[in-house]
Amino acid sequence: MSTANVVGLLQGMMEKLPRHLQLLLQYAACLGSSFIAFTLGIIWQEHGVKHVNVKSYGPNFIIDSLAILEEKKFIECHGTNMYRWMHDKVQEAALSLGDVGQDFFQFEIGSVLYSSLSKTDLEESIFDVANLINRGRAKKGIGFASLNLRAAEKAKRISAFESAANFVSSGIKFLPSDRWRNHRNLTLQLFRLGSEMELAMGHVETMETYNNEVLSQEGCSTLEKVPIHMAVAHKLQAVDMRYEET
Repeated sequence: MSTANVVGLLQGMMEKLPRHLQLLLQYAACLGSSFIAFTLGIIWQEHGVKHVNVKSYGPNFIIDSLAILEEKKFIECHGTNMYRWMHDKVQEAALSLGDVGQDFFQFEIGSVLYSSLSKTDLEESIFDVANLINRGRAKKGIGFASLNLRAAEKAKRISAFESAANFVSSGIKFLPSDRWRNHRNLTLQLFRLGSEMELAMGHVETMETYNNEVLSQEGCSTLEKVPIHMAVAHKLQAVDMRYEET
């Protein structure tokens, strides 16, 4: 059976489920390859109850619902209130349900998590939350720009330079037009980190774009521009080394 047929078969099975179980599958699909009941509970309280009319649900509503999905072999438990998909094709099928594949839906879920998770829980899920928000159409938002900076810094710490660069790019897009005047520190951090990540990946032209914008800001002090000057010096040193090798 082809992959498309497998996904289609799974989707057909999911569409026969009660609406609230379908919605939980969609929420879980947004959270990646694994997820925890607590996070699904937050999303349900802030989003699910507005979209599904469930006559009554008690404190074990999420756990009981996940147990049903586990019985049907869509997910499996792999720790205390922790779950994962039985197969990546199951998640793919869940992503084809309802509006979950739409940018606005994923943005709504990301926004719920951003607003509702504790600082610690948000830090643990920051990649998923930032990615969900970045898929939406929100044009500006200092909070979202700061979120992407934190995601980029975390990605840098694990040497995921491309992901870090992508988070930086998304963060800059959320900055308002007066970013250098009213949000200089956040803007400077994003541009400096962007420059560093692009250099790490050997993307010199993109690095220079970041550098030139920072260096052109008269409001930035010499001390604030030092990391950019160091990045330029590093680039020139690398060029000299390649020249000497030839």
